Amino acid sequence: MNALLTPEEKLRRVDEAVERVKQSFVDAVEEVTGSDAVASPLGDRLGEVATRLRSLPGALEPSLFDGEQIYEAQIALHEIRDLMAELDEAGDRLDILDQLLIRIELVRHVVRDAIDEHVSGIGDDAGRVVAQIADWTPAISKQEIARLVGVDRKTISRWTEKPGPPQRRLQLVAQLIAVLRHSWTDEGVVAWFDRPNHDLGDRKPISLLDDASRERDLLMAARATRSQYGT
Repeated sequence: MNALLTPEEKLRRVDEAVERVKQSFVDAVEEVTGSDAVASPLGDRLGEVATRLRSLPGALEPSLFDGEQIYEAQIALHEIRDLMAELDEAGDRLDILDQLLIRIELVRHVVRDAIDEHVSGIGDDAGRVVAQIADWTPAISKQEIARLVGVDRKTISRWTEKPGPPQRRLQLVAQLIAVLRHSWTDEGVVAWFDRPNHDLGDRKPISLLDDASRERDLLMAARATRSQYGT
C-alpha cells in the first residue's frame, strides 16, 4: 500500500485547508459579534483569498487593528497577491500553495489577535469582564483572578454584583487571557503570568501589569505564544 499522497490528493487537501482557514475567520467574528452582519462579507472576502485576494483589513472594523497588526497583515497580503500571480505559471504548484497557506495563516493570526484583544461588548462593566474571564477559563478560581488583577476576593464578588466600569488592569488581564487561552490550558494561562518571559527581559508578566507603558509589550508577548505553539 502506497503511503504517499498523489499530487491530486495533496492539491485536494490544500484546497480543504484553505476552506478551513476561511471558516475559522467566520467563526472568530461570529464568536464576538453574534451576527452574520460582519461574518458574511468576511467569508466572501476570504473566498477571494483562495482565488485572487487583493485586500482584507477593510472587511473588519479598522479600529480593531493597531498599526503593527495592519503592517504585518499588509506585508502578508502583498505576498499572497504575488504568489497568486505566480500560481498559474508555476512549475511547482504545490510549493506555491504551501507558501500561500503559510501567509494566509499569518493573516488569520493577526485577525484573531485583534478580535480577541478587543474583548468586544464587555469593556463597559467590570462584572461582565470577570464573567467573561470565568467563561473562557472555568478552571481559574475567582481567587486567582483577584490575584492577577491585584485586588482581593471580595472586590471581585462586588464587581459581579454591582455594575461599574472596569479598571485598566482588569481589562488588560482579560485581553491577555483572551489570547493565551488558545495556546494554554487554564492552569497554563495562570502559570504564564508568573513565569519569567524572555520577550519581557526575563520579567514576570504579572510584575508589569500596573505599568501602562508595558501594556503593548505584554500583548506582544502573549501573541508570541501563538507563533511558538502554532495556534
